[in-house]
Amino acid sequence: MAELPTIGRHCGWQACQQLDFLPLECKHCQLTFCKDHLPFSSHSCPKRPDRVLDASECHSVEGYGCKWQDCPKRELLAILCSQCSLQVCLDHRLANQHNCPSLKEQAEAAQKCVEKEEAFRKEAQLAKQQVKLFCF
Repeated sequence: MAELPTIGRHCGWQACQQLDFLPLECKHCQLTFCKDHLPFSSHSCPKRPDRVLDASECHSVEGYGCKWQDCPKRELLAILCSQCSLQVCLDHRLANQHNCPSLKEQAEAAQKCVEKEEAFRKEAQLAKQQVKLFCF
């Protein structure tokens, strides 16, 4: 690799030193490693956190509760409906899954469009009939 000496970096783990073209930085010690040695347990990170949550503790995280009716589900990330801003779970994320008020507004707007189109067609038919009467 002598022809590309400035591309990539060597893994910071002394026993590895692999040249990596997509090096990763440890968020604790800010040293660069290959993908195999990035986990702090793999490179004996001197600045690793003192305590790591185990699986049983992760379940105690509150998260965000679904506000749709009596849904008991919680999500770790906030999921807000883009139309009504209601906090929902993944099962109720779509507007029709949580009876979003925007659906009613959209249906009303669509109905108005249909009514306008029908009125326009009637006017066009009347105009055609009048043209036929005057032309013949």
